[in-house]
Amino acid sequence: ANSRLQHEYVPSAHLSAACTCLAWAPPGGRPPPSKDGPQRKKRKSEVAEADKQLDTLAIGTAVGSILLYSTVKGELQSKLDGGHDSRVNCVRWHHDNCCLYSCSEDKHIVEWNTQTCKVKCKWKGDNSSVTSLCISPDGKMLLSAGRTIKLWDLETKEVYRHFTGHATSVSSLMFTTVKPMNENKPFDGITGLYFLSGAIHDRLLSVWYIRSDRKEKNAVMSFTVTDEPTFIDLTVSEVKEEPVKLAVVCRDGQLHLFEHILNGYCKKPLTSNCTIQIATPGNEGDPTPKPVPILAAAFCTDKQSLLLVYGNTLQPIIEKVSLNTTESHVCLIRDIQKVLSLKTDIALTKV
Repeated sequence: ANSRLQHEYVPSAHLSAACTCLAWAPPGGRPPPSKDGPQRKKRKSEVAEADKQLDTLAIGTAVGSILLYSTVKGELQSKLDGGHDSRVNCVRWHHDNCCLYSCSEDKHIVEWNTQTCKVKCKWKGDNSSVTSLCISPDGKMLLSAGRTIKLWDLETKEVYRHFTGHATSVSSLMFTTVKPMNENKPFDGITGLYFLSGAIHDRLLSVWYIRSDRKEKNAVMSFTVTDEPTFIDLTVSEVKEEPVKLAVVCRDGQLHLFEHILNGYCKKPLTSNCTIQIATPGNEGDPTPKPVPILAAAFCTDKQSLLLVYGNTLQPIIEKVSLNTTESHVCLIRDIQKVLSLKTDIALTKV
């Protein structure tokens, strides 16, 4: 609410290596989303309760160990060792929150039991490093990606589908629908779902469609952005007519918003409905506005407004912005110099 630092965790340098990825544990053993009809609105007390439970953070490190950190206690709970012998690239929690998946530069995927801190299962995920993971909405399948994207059956640990598309390693994977678009066949939990992938140095985000009949390996559509995507958030489409909203923050500090109904194949790359940038107003000495990079963005629960994180990473500013996508380009003027220059002066005198 006030963009102040609440909590800082610095791993002791001689014991652990740099943090490479992290993931919040799901709130305490929640039931899977109900299949019938819309979700009931949560009461205020329940929301507060859920916030309390968002406590454990899994942090992957550059040496291959995974740290479980409690934000409530402000200390490490446990350390998962013996799974990877190289940099951990991605960690993902399963819905039944004692199970954690991780992938690494060592080409392997590991399934952890976080209560015993032991490896439940380890298997080779790719011929090169595995860079990204994502768990299917019903929790029975796992997407993994390096250069190619594979869909694994979590029970048998066998590949169910292959997708080939990016020339570089995939940096983000996420499901964009929770129900199939054609309702005439019984749903097996995965067929008919769409998912999205973005890769390093790739200005196209690909959307894939999981089919059981055709061995189609290519993306069904793609979104084009101005630079490599560094942060992606989306609202999941729960019914057929509901468009997926996508917020993509690029390396150049711009934010692109897309809104699209996923309905099969689309040949040409889709461009964004709206691009958001932030700039300083410029002052007497230097009247030219300077761009302020957007670092991350996330949709609020109402799916209508966005949380923007911008400025510099040491002192980010967090702001809630309501979306108006009628304009194709929005430039927000924010004077952030006062806040930042003051802080850096203090820091310099200390040094």
